[in-house]
Amino acid sequence: EVVVVSVRREPVCKITDEDVVREGVEPLPGRFTATYTATGQPTPTAWVEWFCEEMNVGPYDDITRIEWRYLNA
Repeated sequence: EVVVVSVRREPVCKITDEDVVREGVEPLPGRFTATYTATGQPTPTAWVEWFCEEMNVGPYDDITRIEWRYLNA
């Protein structure tokens, strides 16, 4: 089970490094144009490029961000 902790609208391009990690998108080879060497995670810019292409939106388009946390089992 989860509990929603935040719901808000914001532009895709506002994503941070921490947000990219929380998104949990697997950094498969060739998926992102730039990644961090130490972690393999995409940079925010690379993540925005990928997301916009996948979702057919622009980097300044507002999307709904829903953040949640898992409840203890």
